[in-house]
Amino acid sequence: MSKRKLPDIETLIKDYTEEKLNLKQICDKYGLVEGSKSNVSKMLKKHGIKIRQDKGKNHHNWQGGITTVSSGYVGIWMPEHPKCNNVGYVKEHTLVAEKMLGRPLRKNEVVHHINMDKQNNDESNLFICDNKEHLKCHRSIENLIKPLLDKGIIEFKDGIYDFKQML
Repeated sequence: MSKRKLPDIETLIKDYTEEKLNLKQICDKYGLVEGSKSNVSKMLKKHGIKIRQDKGKNHHNWQGGITTVSSGYVGIWMPEHPKCNNVGYVKEHTLVAEKMLGRPLRKNEVVHHINMDKQNNDESNLFICDNKEHLKCHRSIENLIKPLLDKGIIEFKDGIYDFKQML
């Protein structure tokens, strides 16, 4: 995008307050370069306009309701769900598990990814269990590491476990 001048403040205020455009939409409308959102925001604030904390479809980084949330899990935009995070996303594996069960997960229930891939939320990759069973799942994985190390199949190098290079 080429660099362009900001429109007059009256136009910005109208776009933001009456047209309900977000900062990114205003920048796009006037062909403003990346980073101009903060300039638009500063101008609006200077003239007494409170900046909205846009969420969902109005957020400047909206990705269609699917994103990566904490620790690499897939998040689905569902702000009305009781287990949504502070910005309105629910971990997809929670939704899949609830569909499998036909009811909400109970407080003591967790969802384990069988193949350890937090992005693979296929029903066949999910195991619904309680905290004790989940800990048992992870301990069983840890118990596999020592024999693999002892047999030289894997090694610990530079802070990670990896397959040993075989000659």
